[in-house]
Amino acid sequence: MGDSAALRQDRVGATFLGVAAHQGADAVQYVEAGVVVFATLAIAWAADQLAGRRGVGLATLVALTGAGCGTFLAVRVFAVATLESWGWALWSWVGAVVALIAFFLFRSKR
Repeated sequence: MGDSAALRQDRVGATFLGVAAHQGADAVQYVEAGVVVFATLAIAWAADQLAGRRGVGLATLVALTGAGCGTFLAVRVFAVATLESWGWALWSWVGAVVALIAFFLFRSKR
């Protein structure tokens, strides 16, 4: 009985510290998320340059929000992708582009 409790405690501690058996899959998921964020920032910068403005902060905010919405639509609403595949990344980039287009079309020009 003592060995069982110690083994269970080791598993709980290892999982809590992030040293689970499936750690490799989790690390790849973080790489995917990093690539998506970096590409979304590049999309925002490119859109800001094409628009001829220097407000890259607003473009970044809009692009990241659109990417989050695209990811939510792909994973939770339409269920066409999971976070283990790269399908959600495409949806997030499309969401960022659509949000930036809407932002530049409907922004106030005072």
